[in-house]
Amino acid sequence: MRSDLIGFGTLVQAGKDDPDVYRTAALSALDIGYRTLDTALRYENEVQVGQAIAQTDVAREDI
Repeated sequence: MRSDLIGFGTLVQAGKDDPDVYRTAALSALDIGYRTLDTALRYENEVQVGQAIAQTDVAREDI
């Protein structure tokens, strides 16, 4: 197993008003090379982060 030194935090404060911001932010992070997504149940954005993972061309096992 490998671990990245830097990951992308999926808690985006702007997402409180527009949940799609979470999806867009996570998808953009994956597109520019992030492979570690920092998530937490309390962020309440599992659906949107999951959508980003489904939309990206990055293989699931690489995330």
